[in-house]
Amino acid sequence: MNIRHIIAISSKFLIAFCLCLATLTPFFGVSIINALWVSILITAIGYPIGDLYVLKKLGNFFATAIDFGFVFIVLWLFAEPIVDTPYNRLLGAGIASLVIAVSEFVYHMFIEITNPLHPSKADIKGHGYAVEVGEEFAPAGDKLINESDEDK
Repeated sequence: MNIRHIIAISSKFLIAFCLCLATLTPFFGVSIINALWVSILITAIGYPIGDLYVLKKLGNFFATAIDFGFVFIVLWLFAEPIVDTPYNRLLGAGIASLVIAVSEFVYHMFIEITNPLHPSKADIKGHGYAVEVGEEFAPAGDKLINESDEDK
């Protein structure tokens, strides 16, 4: 696994966890552990599908829209045993998925810049350095270099 994948996955997880924690915990009473589990689920499924496949094929807008729908469905299904009323589940999933989708739009720009699928020149081993080898010629008036030639 490339180090850029690790950075991209960990940053996606931190974004999802912080935003789930900021939106779901104070307003809807979701515990920190539940926000952690839903962030792990969003990252584990959303990164390969949304960030590696859809972003590459369709672009940032469609990847963000798919991430919004995916996060909304996950949060809505995940909040059923935790949040008391259907309206609160729908509102909580909608607010959190909207905030996460906005951050995913910026995150996709980061992914397009770092591009974890294509290694950079720094990642490729065996640099193609060329060495030029040649014979040195001494000027005729240089006594130090020409003395060694006379000894032969």
